[in-house]
Amino acid sequence: MADTIAVLKDRLSSLNNTAKESYEDFSVGRELNEAAVDILNIIGHPRENIFVNLNLEVPNKINNESTAYHTNFNNNYIHFAAIAARTAASPPQVAITTTAKRIIPEGTQEPIKTEKLSKYILACDVTSKAEYTVLLSKNSIAILGEEYPPKAYPLDRLSNELIEEISEILDSPEAYPEGRGGKFPAGHHPNQTKLTRWLFADSALTPEYQTEIDSEFFALDIDKYSQMLYNAYSAKTNQNKGDMLEDVAEYLFENLSLVSIRDRNLRTKSGEIDLVLEYTGGETPNLFEYQSRFMLVECKNVGNSVSSKEVGHFEKKLEEAECSLGVLIAWNGISGQDSGKNAQRYIDNSDHDIVVLSAQDLYKILDGKSLYELIDEIVYSIRFDI
Repeated sequence: MADTIAVLKDRLSSLNNTAKESYEDFSVGRELNEAAVDILNIIGHPRENIFVNLNLEVPNKINNESTAYHTNFNNNYIHFAAIAARTAASPPQVAITTTAKRIIPEGTQEPIKTEKLSKYILACDVTSKAEYTVLLSKNSIAILGEEYPPKAYPLDRLSNELIEEISEILDSPEAYPEGRGGKFPAGHHPNQTKLTRWLFADSALTPEYQTEIDSEFFALDIDKYSQMLYNAYSAKTNQNKGDMLEDVAEYLFENLSLVSIRDRNLRTKSGEIDLVLEYTGGETPNLFEYQSRFMLVECKNVGNSVSSKEVGHFEKKLEEAECSLGVLIAWNGISGQDSGKNAQRYIDNSDHDIVVLSAQDLYKILDGKSLYELIDEIVYSIRFDI
């Protein structure tokens, strides 16, 4: 603990040593971003749980005036230099944002003074959904946890006791918060900054940014995929949401070497099928050679989870086409996934292998997960009732 306190104190003090420099200089923002990552690493958050340069969307209920202190606020997004979380799409344990403005007036020991700045860090907290939200400047560090207003620490008067207090507050937890933050990993869509690629290029702290997947049965351009996925995420009308998700599905299966897309939006006597896949064979044993020749894909990009009635309609399509495997891409999952009831019970009792891929599964592909591996793992869990 003593080593942690000493290293953290040196890192925070180094910011204040150059506090006299211009706060509008680009190098200030860069230095603060680097410090945010260093702070999480020094305190003990594992590298795989540190995510950098995320722009998170501000909820509509937050007053725009609260963004007055943010130098990187644009298009209703707040920039977070670093977060510590279970995954980049999960609610963070710690979220650090930075400001080029002074949090504490020079020469005083008072906490956050202005109402605007207090509102701003509260807006950051609501936006990040973090256990602890940190506002870092070159002369102060402010932390908002369970109590409001946030507590601010002047960097030029940091005692070992205060450093220990900061370290204990921001320490890595036994388990990171679970749930859905609804956000894409850093650098993966147009409204997320891609500074990760160069800002910390020489830093061992920066998680590796993958640009492609190249596995045995699946190869993918992640940048192109991320753009398409964000289009599906941000589409405004139900028709566009559905069409964009079908585009995502088509792109994914085009890059799965064992199958070909036989049809899209196939009109049958009883309805429409989003995608018809045909197994084309493989040189090594694989999951598709034990399924029917044709497979169906259905896309549901709706605000709620897919109901048992809709799953029933999909199963009927599988039955009529004599397909043993179907893939249901449901952005918000299916009803009863946690309880095993409703739509989940329907799938559990089905005579077909119905693979459900939610938005969280699609996010895994952003992080380098193979589509083949995803489907294979889900089929395995269906067969053995795991």
